[in-house]
Amino acid sequence: MSKYEPLGEYLGSCEGPVVVARFDQLERILGFSLPDSARRHAAWWANQAGPGHVQAAAWQGAGWATRNLDLGGESVEFERRTDYSRREPIKADRLFDQARRFTGIDDQDVLVVVALGALVEREAARRLAQRGGTMPDLELPPRTRPEI
Repeated sequence: MSKYEPLGEYLGSCEGPVVVARFDQLERILGFSLPDSARRHAAWWANQAGPGHVQAAAWQGAGWATRNLDLGGESVEFERRTDYSRREPIKADRLFDQARRFTGIDDQDVLVVVALGALVEREAARRLAQRGGTMPDLELPPRTRPEI
């Protein structure tokens, strides 16, 4: 659990597309003072992912992004994300049921492996095509649709 999780929980409870927050308000929500770098460096507020960006993971995980940072006025706006990656969590059970019907595969672990393999192949082909390449040796099974 990140120490910035209370910020994500707070934003998750907010209504509307934008939340304007002063740094002192955020400190009350978090229960501790923001680091000096949050007051001096815009990069601290960047919508980045990966190691060392636990603060950004808190607001992004709740479906928000920062914008209109005012370091001098010590305020920042959080904007609700509307892109696909920030929508409501998908009900995995429903997807597994659909995948079972489409593929005839009952074992959930096998479904995950097959799905991830298909995703990796598709993305590799897409990236290769973007670079002007082809995959002449790629063999795909014929597409079939289950009876519904």
